[in-house]
Amino acid sequence: MTAENSSELGVTIPEYGSWFDTCLSPERFATYVRVCHGDRLLAYKLYRFNAEAAAAMMRDLGYLEVLVRNSYHQVLTEHFGHSPAWVLQANTLFPANTTLTASKQKFNEKMWSELDRVASTYCSDGVHVVVGKVVADLSFSFWCGLSDSIYIKTIWSQFLYKTWPTGTNPRWVHATLNHLRGLRNRAAHYEPVFREDLVHLAACIQQVAGLLSPEMRKLLEATTRLPRLEQIKP
Repeated sequence: MTAENSSELGVTIPEYGSWFDTCLSPERFATYVRVCHGDRLLAYKLYRFNAEAAAAMMRDLGYLEVLVRNSYHQVLTEHFGHSPAWVLQANTLFPANTTLTASKQKFNEKMWSELDRVASTYCSDGVHVVVGKVVADLSFSFWCGLSDSIYIKTIWSQFLYKTWPTGTNPRWVHATLNHLRGLRNRAAHYEPVFREDLVHLAACIQQVAGLLSPEMRKLLEATTRLPRLEQIKP
């Protein structure tokens, strides 16, 4: 095999060899080998493409995640004020509700538990809390969870709706954010994402971002690498 050249980086890419299987583990690389019908050199190229696609996804989705959490934080603060901060009001946001199904009760308890746990980390006296640290440490799953169907008559109807343009369907918000969160998690854990239509994904991320910030949409449109990567997919 001849070594590949990368004109973009100005370096020579190492030839494929058994060293790559060892570094990845044969089991992990096998996914790519199967997709490439046993062509290990093509599988090597596909894995590298997957790594590039995952990095580009994480970049765009990172912008969106921070935008969503800061937008939600703003309306939560406007609604609850500062004394105490909303991050200390897990009982108000997520009260126990025995009318919910068992799975939804478990979900509500999980939301309560995450907010209480993270807030407690940055609050030693139950009153003074470093709100910014809490906001940054809460998972994307938590922020997506705020639009779950069980909160439509409470969290969404009372204040979260203000984040989005008038008439935005909370079920669409929840489904879309959860879909993007799932892709983010796959990319973050270096799982296969090469089957995704990267042009469509870029448009979806930009659409959601644009509903919260037209300026952020413009930034994403100008800087995303996803459509260009789709054009060079092996």
